[in-house]
Formats: sequence, C-alpha cells, structure tokens
Amino acid sequence: MTSGLTQAALQPVIDTRPELVEQALRVTYDDPQVIQDLATLRATAEIFGTPLAELLIRYLERDALTHKFAAVLLRDGIDLPDGALPPQPDWAQAMGAFGAVTGPGFDEEALAVFARRSRAFRCRISVDGTVTGSGVLISPRLVLTAAHVLTGAEGQPIRVHAADGQSYPARRRFCLPPHPDEERGLLPPEGAALTHPDVALLRLDRPLGHLFGRVDLGRLAEVAPGTHRFVLVHFPAGAEAGIEFGRMVRTSPQDLRLKHDAPSAKGSSGGAGFDRAFRFVGLHQGKWDNNRRLVPHEQFVSNAEFASQLQHDSQPRYPWSHDGSLDGHILIGRSDFFDGIAALVTGEAEMLRGLWIRRLDAGQSAGISFSYPVLQFYLRQMAAPDETHRIAPEDGGDDLLGLVSDTVLGAAARPAAQPGVAPGQTTDIAVLQDQARQLAAALQDRAETTGRPVWLFIETSDSDPPRALQMHLEHLIAACAPQGLIRIVLAGFEGVALTSNLVASLGEARSARRPCLMREVLGPFTRAEVVFTLTEMARDLALGWDRTTIEDHASAVLAGLAAPAGRYDGSQIGEVARRLRKRVREARGDWT
Repeated sequence: MTSGLTQAALQPVIDTRPELVEQALRVTYDDPQVIQDLATLRATAEIFGTPLAELLIRYLERDALTHKFAAVLLRDGIDLPDGALPPQPDWAQAMGAFGAVTGPGFDEEALAVFARRSRAFRCRISVDGTVTGSGVLISPRLVLTAAHVLTGAEGQPIRVHAADGQSYPARRRFCLPPHPDEERGLLPPEGAALTHPDVALLRLDRPLGHLFGRVDLGRLAEVAPGTHRFVLVHFPAGAEAGIEFGRMVRTSPQDLRLKHDAPSAKGSSGGAGFDRAFRFVGLHQGKWDNNRRLVPHEQFVSNAEFASQLQHDSQPRYPWSHDGSLDGHILIGRSDFFDGIAALVTGEAEMLRGLWIRRLDAGQSAGISFSYPVLQFYLRQMAAPDETHRIAPEDGGDDLLGLVSDTVLGAAARPAAQPGVAPGQTTDIAVLQDQARQLAAALQDRAETTGRPVWLFIETSDSDPPRALQMHLEHLIAACAPQGLIRIVLAGFEGVALTSNLVASLGEARSARRPCLMREVLGPFTRAEVVFTLTEMARDLALGWDRTTIEDHASAVLAGLAAPAGRYDGSQIGEVARRLRKRVREARGDWT
C-alpha cells in the first residue's frame, strides 16, 4: 500500500460507523456508472479472502480517490494517520474551504415536517424512458428542474415520476440553458449568468401540486456571505436516497453560483436546495472546483417569463375536469356548482349554507355520482382546509341523523337525548328536533375546534325517499342553518318538497336575508357552456387558442348533434366529452 490510509485505521471505522463509510463512498464515487457500497465490497472480499478494509483501500488507490475518501472521513471527525492526506491536500482543501458553520442547527419539529413534505413534492424527470434528473413541484402544474436535465428531449416524451409512484406526461414551458463554459466545469461569464442559469419549467396536465404540495417560492432564502447549513432534495442516480445535509458557502452577494458539499450524484441535477429554515435557495447543477454547484434562485426567479408562467398557473374558478386532467370526467355546464362552492369558502354570500343538485331526468346519475369528487378536487384547488363527508342514506335506513353522527363524529360520540325529549317522553317531532339540534351543535363545535368547516354531501339515487328520511333531512337542514361552519350539499331528492329557503343563483344568495340553499339543475346544456369548458381547458392547459379557434373547435365538437331550441340533451354529454378530449389531444400532438 502506497497511501497513508491504512487497514488498521480504516477497519475500526467500517466496524463502528458503517453508515458514515457508506456516505463517504457515495460522495467519493459520485458517478452513477461506478457505484461502490459496503455490501458489494464485503461480498467481493469474502470471495477473494481479503480483509474488507484492505480491498477498499486497493480500489481507492486504483481509482486515485484515496485522498478524496480520506478528506470526507476527516470532515466528519474521523482521525486518520499522518500521510492519509497529501502534504498540500487538494480534496481536503476543497472540503475545508467551507469553514465552520455558525448559528443554530435545524429545528427538529420543523425538520420532521419538511422531511414529510419533501417526500411528496420532489419528483424524478425522465426523457424517452430514462431518468435524467430531479425536480420539485412549485405550483399546481409546474415542475422546476435544471435545463440540462432535458438535453436531447426535443421530440421525445418527457415524464414526471411523482410521489404516488405514477408517471405523468409533461411539456417544456420555459427553458434557459447552461452556458457552454459550465459544461466544461467553469463558471458562466458574468454577463451571461441571467440568460444562462440552467433552469427549466415543465408543465403537467394534472395539477399534482394540489395533491402532493409544492415548494413555496414566496419563501426565498437570503444567503449572506459565509458558511451555512444546507439541505438537498433529490434523486441521486435516479434512486430513492432521502434528503441530504451539508454546507453551502457564499463568498459575496454577487456570486453567480454557490458551493455546497451535500452528497449527490448524476441524477441529482435539478434537485432543490434549502437553508436551515427550509427556505428555497436554488437548484443543484453539478460539480465545480471539486465541489457541488448550486444555481441561486436570484438568477432565475425574477425572470419575467419565469414569473409569468407561475402567475398563469393559477386555478380556474370553473374547473373543466373532475381531477384536472384530460382523463378525468369532463365538466360541462356546472358553473352554478362552482359559484356556490366558492361563495361558501370565501364567505361572499353570508346566508348561503349549501347546494342542492337536482336532475331534470332522475334516471341520469352521472352528474350526481361525480359531484362529490368534484367537490373534493375544487376545495383542494382553493387550498380550503375543509373536511368533507359523503353520506348515503341507503346505508343507514331512515335514521339520517344517526348516520351523519356516526360518519362524522363516530358511533361512540352520538349526542345523548336531553331530559324530557327522549323517545317516549314527548312527540316524535320534538325528539327529532332535539336530536338534530344536538347534532348540529356537535358538528359546529368540531369545526370550531379543528378550524375546518364540515361539509355533508348527502346523496341518493332515489328521487322520492321515504317520508321518515325526508323528515330527518328537513330537521337536519333547519338545525344546521344557524351554524356558520356546516355546509350541506344535497344530491338527488328531486321528489322532496323541502321548506328550506331555496335560491336559483349566486346573486340571489348574496342578497338573501335568511339561511338558504342554492339550487343547481342538471339537464340540457348549451353551446355557450361547451365554449365555456373549451375556454377553461385552453387556458388551463396553455393551448394558446384565441376566441375564433375555440369557437371552431366547439362547432366541430357539436357537429351532428341535435339541439332543439338551442339546447342539447344531457345524455349527449358523454359523447361531447369524448370529442373534446380527442380534439385537445390532437391539437397538442399527444403521444399514444
């Protein structure tokens, strides 16, 4: 052995700190094509009958990485014999250039929250089936990554692999490439830093940012000169390896790139870096001067086109799909539904307490069955903390009050009968009225305690349910009406004559003087409603269609369908939705 790193010094570290040796190997061998790990090395050592530490030192000497490996161990407090590092250490000098970190460490509770969130908002990027880098969700439909991750992607399918294990098609919406000097490991010329920050935005069809959360670019780190704690969220070599910790250093406010020493590998490019307060710092780019290189956020977030892409990824007041994608149930003519939900969330109609979805044809159940997931999706879009509960009276017989109580509060939390109004002590109506009042009070108390309004989505396919159930429903609505944090959505019940105050539009709801439900009628639809859906699709999917183009597509979608008095029958919505999907996919050149 020619290096100063000896078997006697290394074997105790392997025996007592194997996780540290594993980390040092990842840092040392950061090329995904040459992966070394203790398990593989141990198996090889057993085959050849060689001590593990001796075999590892042989490989490090062969690959001229002994000093780098030793410097990593030294950085983490491992004492090594003289000669383990060269007299003028290159790697030790590079690692030591960071200096000591000053200031407090990570807040444990905040770190736990961040770790859970980061597992959801990070993602892998693949081009033509090969994972090429990392990224993070920064808005409902935008993924931030490094531009060089998309090298060779022209004409090839790009997919984002999300936290649910599924992959989703994506399109490049913004790209500022790296400068050629950076491809050679140098810094970009100062005048080219803002035009070549190596940043890209991918746009998804599905708003995964609502499902998995996103990095808040409204909380940007202000990194002062000095050495700071650092967190990297990434997929080294495309693998699941968790978040990494390290240090970052800034020498001056004018730095074009920042150095960091968090372990990374090919595939980490596009990963997001954060400071000790978990504020966004910038994007991991690659290696520079024997260190890792970070593109600080100030090099790209102020770019006008970048900011415009973020601004235009706001959510429509009127969603066009029940899950925000072309594969979802296409929504046509549901503006009253969304007006009502938005008004309930924002409080713009003080007396509005809920919605009643009624069908002109009780045999048509599609709009009814999809209304609950649409409600959930829309509340997520609005970032509303509300909790929702689907109530199917058929599951509880005629005892709707008991079913609601068991579903929301739990069977053990059913309100007890008050003295004098228990069953057998007074009239059935008085008993029912007291039960409804207690239930409503318990639901309101739950909402106040959790800070989350409670939605009761009560659905039935029976347009004319039993009279006993109707009585429960009437008393439930009456008891909940004075409570400000309970929302009721009725779906069906067309044959029921409720005495509750009903309004036909949001305008009426705004001017109502007493608690009310707003009525939505499912049935025939018009060309204007199809144009409305197409407009939202074009805007939300960034299709770039003008009004004339949208009108032309509407004409093609409705061609050959009968429309007596300008109204299309509700049974034709399925065919219209199929045509809408087909035209949008053809216009975008989707791969099949």
